[in-house]
Amino acid sequence: MAAFALLTDPEGLGISPKRITLSTSGLVTGIQRLAAFKPRPRLALSLNATTDAYRSSIMPVNRAWNLEAMAAALQAFPLEHGERITLEYVLLKGVTDTLEDGARLAAFAARFPSKVNLIPFNPHEGSGFEPPGEERIVELCGILAGRGITVSVRRSRGQDVAGACGQLVRRAFKDDEDI
Repeated sequence: MAAFALLTDPEGLGISPKRITLSTSGLVTGIQRLAAFKPRPRLALSLNATTDAYRSSIMPVNRAWNLEAMAAALQAFPLEHGERITLEYVLLKGVTDTLEDGARLAAFAARFPSKVNLIPFNPHEGSGFEPPGEERIVELCGILAGRGITVSVRRSRGQDVAGACGQLVRRAFKDDEDI
C-alpha cells in the first residue's frame, strides 16, 4: 500500500487509483485488509483452477484458503458502483479447459460482480502443457457470457522468444552461440 500511495499521490505519479490493479493468488487475509483501504486499487485474483484438488496442486495458497474461503472474501469485498473483481484463468488443454471447468468458473464468478480474463497457456519446451484450440476457447466464452459474465481472452505477445506471460524459462545456449 506504500507503493500504491506513492503512485497515486498528486505529488508522486498522480495515477488514478482506478487505473491500478492489485493481483493476488488468493491470500484471504490480504483481501480482507485491502478492503479497508480508501482509496484502494482494483482487485484481480489468479484463479487458474475450478476445483480445490487441482488448485491446491498448482497453487499451494489454496491449501490455506480454498475456493470457498476466497469466494466468501470476494463476496464481502466492498465494491464501488460498476466496479468488478477480475478473475484471471489460465487455460491448459485437457486440464483446465473442460466444459465442466467452464460451468464451475461461471458459477464461481456469478457469486460477486466480476469479469473473467481467459488466458490460453503460452507453450514452451518442457512444460508438458498446451493451449486449448480456438473452438474450445469460444465454447468457454459462451458458457461465461451465457451466465451474464463479462469475459475476455488475453492474447499474449512475445511467444516466439519465450517472453510471453508464463514463459519464464531458460534456454540452454551452445558454447559457440552468441548470448
